[in-house]
Amino acid sequence: MPAVRPTALLAMALTAAAPPSAGTPVSFLACPVAQDTGPDSDLCFFVEHDGQRYSLTNPVDYASAQLHHQVLVEGRVNDGPAPCGGLSVEGRFSVMPEIDPACDRIVPATPGMAYGPNAVSAERKAAASAMLARVEADPALSIRPIYKDAAPEPAPTPPFLPRNLAVYYPFDSDRGSLGDMIALMALVRYAQATHAHVTIRATRGQSRLDDGRLLSEAPGLARQRADKLRHIITGLGLDPARLTTDFDEGPAMAGGWPSRRGDIRVEPANRGR
Repeated sequence: MPAVRPTALLAMALTAAAPPSAGTPVSFLACPVAQDTGPDSDLCFFVEHDGQRYSLTNPVDYASAQLHHQVLVEGRVNDGPAPCGGLSVEGRFSVMPEIDPACDRIVPATPGMAYGPNAVSAERKAAASAMLARVEADPALSIRPIYKDAAPEPAPTPPFLPRNLAVYYPFDSDRGSLGDMIALMALVRYAQATHAHVTIRATRGQSRLDDGRLLSEAPGLARQRADKLRHIITGLGLDPARLTTDFDEGPAMAGGWPSRRGDIRVEPANRGR
């Protein structure tokens, strides 16, 4: 067998290390790695897949990455900022519920490396220290609300048009994001103000991984999501008589994170003019 030239080996290594271009779809399971970012910033998490480092930032509030749990990464490579020294992904990250002892890696900070917007300012440190001091002096403060309720929204005016909301879920979970729940609260207020009928339809999904494996969510999860949405909506004050609940237990055809959802539609009784 002919020998491989060193220059050829270098070319192969460079090709393998080339990062995927923006828009490239990714879908994989991996262990999160905790990255120490130094004494003046919060730690961050990343995963490694096919020789690339991907940052685990989570603006949709599914959950922070956890050691001893794999994460399911689904989405497309983003050309935006790359926190934690890795590629960013526009999509969803799901913390898997199963314990995986192999996911226990912590790496030290690298001097001079920029990890993104994780710095903790002196003002934030001082405010946190002052808050802890107040709680130590008066433990009752620890159970009081931190944030005030937002100002009430103005009453809707006609025409009262139908509105829709899609609540997306982590894999094998019925927990919606904070942003989706805030939007759901506003939708219920609109439904009450317009005497609307509300319809819920929930599904469970499948995810096709880059290595060809197909992950299917647990049976019964669509019903569980629909029931939870019903309890939330009626708990917010909507008359159960004006609510219809439906679900589809047949997994979507490898639809990824968009197939894990609960769709809520609001149909005002009188649209007005």
